[in-house]
Amino acid sequence: MDILATTNAMQLMNDERFARMEAPLDRTDVAQAANDVNSVIQMSKEFNTMIYEFSEMPRLETIQNRLRDYLTRFRDISLTAAPRRERALAEHRLIYRCLKNGDVEQMKLVITEHLALSKSLLS
Repeated sequence: MDILATTNAMQLMNDERFARMEAPLDRTDVAQAANDVNSVIQMSKEFNTMIYEFSEMPRLETIQNRLRDYLTRFRDISLTAAPRRERALAEHRLIYRCLKNGDVEQMKLVITEHLALSKSLLS
């Protein structure tokens, strides 16, 4: 779902959306530097939510919203560990850059690895 949403969002991005998306990434960096885990988790959620919003795929967004409880728990667990949190934030930056550069193939690779690394923490 994430790859589909991000691929579609990529086609619909504009300067205003890029600015809106970059703002929580910048705030996340500040929160991470202050070791404010709760803020990092909240802003990561904001970043992910924007991707679905910007994809303009309401049915996909509805499915994602129905999975929200599971996804929130999954994200919270994966972002609690400092090394994973730092890497996840770097991956969010990479996803943003892929969106900005229109690099679909690289974006797919980054998202696949991003999700796999998070999932590996739960195994």
